Amino acid sequence: PGAPQPPQQGFSFNLAPAGEIDEVSESSSEDAAGGGGAPLPAEVLERVLGLKNLHDRREKVLEEYAKERCALEARYREALRPLHEARAGIVSGARAPELSEEDAKTVETSGAVR
Repeated sequence: PGAPQPPQQGFSFNLAPAGEIDEVSESSSEDAAGGGGAPLPAEVLERVLGLKNLHDRREKVLEEYAKERCALEARYREALRPLHEARAGIVSGARAPELSEEDAKTVETSGAVR
């Protein structure tokens, strides 16, 4: 029902922010003691924390990738700038195109009007 959503960048375990996970596990234990709910089994909590650790490491790698990609794109943007400016000049008619001999002959023999 509705337009498809674009894919999301990254991934989230929907966990509490870093540093609050101890508070979450402690509050789970307190809730269990007070009858408010059962704590997570230790092996489940270990898995969740292990996955969170892997996710954090992945995020650091992706952050490094993004920085390197940005630098690479900037480098090639500068390398392409003269070509884009020349192209804009040719399209607007402010600059004559540089033609190969073969292309010049094609223009001459085409019957195109100058």
